[in-house]
Amino acid sequence: MPRNTSPNRSPTPSEASGVRSPVSYEGQGQTHSQGATISPEDLAEFQRIYRKEYGVDLTPEEALIKGQQLVELFRILLRPPR
Repeated sequence: MPRNTSPNRSPTPSEASGVRSPVSYEGQGQTHSQGATISPEDLAEFQRIYRKEYGVDLTPEEALIKGQQLVELFRILLRPPR
């Protein structure tokens, strides 16, 4: 999905802060910048787990954002030490 590059639009919070989202929409699933895919089924499972653990229903957009954050956290934690 192409980004809206209109000069009249406001930047998203992540764009304004300079934080790059690790996941973007690509076809049926969402593709992580490192090549991993978050499928719609995985996002639905994440929503079910989140609802069970925290009693909060996430919208698909919220689940995608939190899923992105979780994937990014694990990517950082699993990175080899410098």
